[in-house]
Amino acid sequence: VATSIKFPEATCYAFGLAAVATAMQLSFNYRYFGDEKPVNLYVVASQPPGTGKSGVKDSFCTKIKAAYDEINVTNNVERQLLEMQLASEKKELEKSSGSENESRARLNRIEELKIKIAETPIYQYAYQDVTSEALEQSALKQRGIFNVVSDEATAVSALLGTMYGDGNKTNNGMLLKGFDGELVETGRISREGGVGAVRGVFAILAQDEAIRGMIENGLRGNGALERFLMVREKPTLGTRNHAIYTPVPYELKQLYEETVTNLVRQQNPVCFELSKEAQEYVAYLKNDYEPHLADVG
Repeated sequence: VATSIKFPEATCYAFGLAAVATAMQLSFNYRYFGDEKPVNLYVVASQPPGTGKSGVKDSFCTKIKAAYDEINVTNNVERQLLEMQLASEKKELEKSSGSENESRARLNRIEELKIKIAETPIYQYAYQDVTSEALEQSALKQRGIFNVVSDEATAVSALLGTMYGDGNKTNNGMLLKGFDGELVETGRISREGGVGAVRGVFAILAQDEAIRGMIENGLRGNGALERFLMVREKPTLGTRNHAIYTPVPYELKQLYEETVTNLVRQQNPVCFELSKEAQEYVAYLKNDYEPHLADVG
């Protein structure tokens, strides 16, 4: 893709990894110190306007969105059937003159149907421009899952609140909790709160403003900045020869599209295990970096 669009390779690669993570949101976890964590990434990369960011985004994400849309078609039919059953059960309960046990059984059935409906959402694959509060409400309606995929810096400024006012007052709860699949428990006078585990992916390929916004927000020391991989390579703008076009090989493109489609469609939960060597390497890296994070580090 980088060769085809004449785009910086490492930036393209980092965005591609985050895009694949959006395809793994529905069914994939990994085990880490006894807990199951989401297979996700937070990536923000920057390149100037006119460098092909939209082409990179579309190359990786179009087929993933199509796979989510296919699931939505199936879920929409299933939801309607479940909602019809729920309405029927409620109607029967209202006119029922049976025993307490019969009413209890019907109430249990109603609760079971509500759970099934909640587990059969209509997914919003990704947002390009969304506030933290809106992201929370959306995620809690679709099993806690959210993706922010954008080729514009507004994705960061809207999320951090810098677009509409003082970003220092913005709630970063979703950004913080979604990284590890943690529990969100909110209550607000001005809007509906909610409770649920959330997991998210940020795949943002924008301008320098996006990285600047993340760094400025990180000065608050709330842990948001540390969750992001940030990539800023030297642009290829001004050095490209547009008379030369190298398409992505058809077989490779087809293999990628089949792979991400299968990842989205995976129905049974998959939990990866890190090898002993991988765990040792993570420990080695932590020991190497952590002294620099200490006071006066």
